[in-house]
Amino acid sequence: MVACGPFSVKNELSYEALKDLMREVNRDKPHALILAGPFLSTLNEDISTGEIRYTSPDGDLNFVEYG
Repeated sequence: MVACGPFSVKNELSYEALKDLMREVNRDKPHALILAGPFLSTLNEDISTGEIRYTSPDGDLNFVEYG
């Protein structure tokens, strides 16, 4: 199985597309999985604004600062 990114949506870093792909991989159980990037689009709003946020497993919205 071969898949090409980006694997995240445009307005957050949740990687929902990658999670969907992994569900298919678990269902189909291919002998090999080849992933090609980009894993994250440069057009992602969090990356372009520098405001990186993610939703934790408990549902809280968290922000990451980098310098």
